[in-house]
Amino acid sequence: ESFVSSLKSLVSNAGKSLFTFGATYSNVENSLSSLSYSDLLPIQYTSEGRAIVLLIDRSSSMQENDKLLKVKEGAVQCLDLLGEEDYLSIVTFQNNTDVALSLTQTTKENKKIIEEKILAIEEAEGGTQLSYGLSAAQSQLAASKLDNKQIVCLTDGIPFESETDLKTQVSEIASEGIIVSFINIASQQGVSLLKSLAQFGNGQYFYCNNAQEISKNMLSSIIVVVSNTVIQRET
Repeated sequence: ESFVSSLKSLVSNAGKSLFTFGATYSNVENSLSSLSYSDLLPIQYTSEGRAIVLLIDRSSSMQENDKLLKVKEGAVQCLDLLGEEDYLSIVTFQNNTDVALSLTQTTKENKKIIEEKILAIEEAEGGTQLSYGLSAAQSQLAASKLDNKQIVCLTDGIPFESETDLKTQVSEIASEGIIVSFINIASQQGVSLLKSLAQFGNGQYFYCNNAQEISKNMLSSIIVVVSNTVIQRET
């Protein structure tokens, strides 16, 4: 605690900034040291649960370069770091949508079932109807009473719908307090669109080439939410 006290003096009295790398907290809730340490950080620790939908593109374009396989591997890795207070749904889309997993608490007992659902996702020959997927993801979150609701869309960003229509849809979802983030799976064609949609969804955008990057950026999307660094929408 003396170390935390010294850090507090540096931040509060000397005006210094504090950044950390790696694990910051133990699993001891309400620890005085943890709470004091949290007060020094620009991102505050909270044990409040999250309601998360992983919206996964399984259209024909996701067959190239094992994109879908990388997404599934990244999703499984990310699952390991979700807590028992969190809830997860998995929605896939192509020409239509499929709710592979309805909103489910990520308890230790449920994680094995969730992992099986992720690994069972198969490629399809259809196109990319992103709007259908977004609607299904939004529906999954409608009944949740948690304040922290998020959609993380994993796609190569080549949808059938117009950019204008998608921006309108994502804006409407965001107006309900749902954060919408986009992870681009190795598609240069999708960069501009997905960046823009993330702005309208008050979310984050990442570009990934492999499962490790996907996992890392999924965690960045769903675990670290910084309310005062939201990207401004286009006017």
